[in-house]
Amino acid sequence: KNQLSIFPTQLDSLIPQDHICRAIDSFVEGLPMNLVGKYFLNKPSNEGGRPAYHPKLILKLLLYSYTTPYRSSHELEKLAKESIPCMWLLSGETPDHATISRFRSKYLKDVLEDIHVNLVLNLAKHELVNLEEYVLDGTLINANANKYKTVF
Repeated sequence: KNQLSIFPTQLDSLIPQDHICRAIDSFVEGLPMNLVGKYFLNKPSNEGGRPAYHPKLILKLLLYSYTTPYRSSHELEKLAKESIPCMWLLSGETPDHATISRFRSKYLKDVLEDIHVNLVLNLAKHELVNLEEYVLDGTLINANANKYKTVF
């Protein structure tokens, strides 16, 4: 571990071809820019500070986080710095927890439905889901802790 290497390690060689981060990268890169670009259009130009992260970058991080047990912005910041697949997905960028949280609360809520539709259509295109059969379950189950609380 303390020896130098002549050839630097490429993150791409450390990630299997069938890893979920590759599918997320491909999906997000295929999203229409007008959908993802809404974030840039709503951002004031005189905010100052560091140049903004591309919204696709943070979207990749959030979608990847849904495949892991990590959910909080602090955990995602740590994931971006320590996880090899996440480093590859983010091209070495490390957004902080405030940026992740701000993106999630201000931007993602506006485009989440459109992203979900694109995801389902992409899965159907690759024949990973069948759009002819679906199940919608609206079962209500009463919780044991409180008879007035209903769990969906």
